[in-house]
Amino acid sequence: PQFIRSAISRRIEHVHAHFATYPALLAWIIERLAGIPYSVTAHAHDIYVNQDLLPLVCDGAKRIIAISEFTKRETVAAWGVEPAKVVVIPHGAPPPEFRPETPAEAAARPKEPPFFLFVGTTGPSKNARLLAAAFRLFKARNPASPHRLVLAGPDGADRPWMEEHLGAAGLGPAVDFAGPVPPGRIHELYRRAFAVVLPSSGEGFALPALEAMACGVPVAAVDAGALPEVVADAGLLARAEPEALAAELSRLVGEVGLRGRLVERGLERVKLYSWDKTARETLAVYDRVLADG
Repeated sequence: PQFIRSAISRRIEHVHAHFATYPALLAWIIERLAGIPYSVTAHAHDIYVNQDLLPLVCDGAKRIIAISEFTKRETVAAWGVEPAKVVVIPHGAPPPEFRPETPAEAAARPKEPPFFLFVGTTGPSKNARLLAAAFRLFKARNPASPHRLVLAGPDGADRPWMEEHLGAAGLGPAVDFAGPVPPGRIHELYRRAFAVVLPSSGEGFALPALEAMACGVPVAAVDAGALPEVVADAGLLARAEPEALAAELSRLVGEVGLRGRLVERGLERVKLYSWDKTARETLAVYDRVLADG
């Protein structure tokens, strides 16, 4: 194929497949035909696609980059590769617009009831039913609370169930299915939130956690997937059960000083992540591949 001939004529020494799906398959084909070594990045969701082919593809990779320790464990378990072959390189911090709201910005925007924010698809992959059940319990335990639930993202398969479940408790007016928010505006929604809730049990990295903390907003998350790695002690972690998650939401509302402490910890936590660091560590992987020959 023309691409293979071009790779050879340009003396390309290494190919990197940024997803462990079709890009990895293409990298494997190039290696088979042109002898050019390759590496692969695994993001968690992609390691469960094409199960018959991917073990072969990733066995041929010189290195596999995982975006979290959780993703590394899942990759090793799913593909049977040697743990030493998998290098963990986390994502970097969100761009500069993800920052706390200034006092002037807060004073200028219209007043509104406090709300918990969920960013993602209202479907099984994001554990949306757990969120709805936890919010219903939270409101039952805190009937005087003005807190609402705002869901920003595409409608998923669980939205009808969520509407029925929350509506049966009379919570329809307290829930806003806001739909997708443009990438250039999502940081504004983060800043307005009282807290961000992340109920997913299988996040490969969970960028929304970093985005929330960068905006000076505390995070309540499920203690599963990569969330404990990213959030650590800068947020609240709960078992993937409605009662446990509802209890953490209640703590955020009722425990004096807790929200402020988590905001401070979150802003410090974000400083540990940098795309420059991610790029340097990725380049180091390429160098090792080339050095190994």
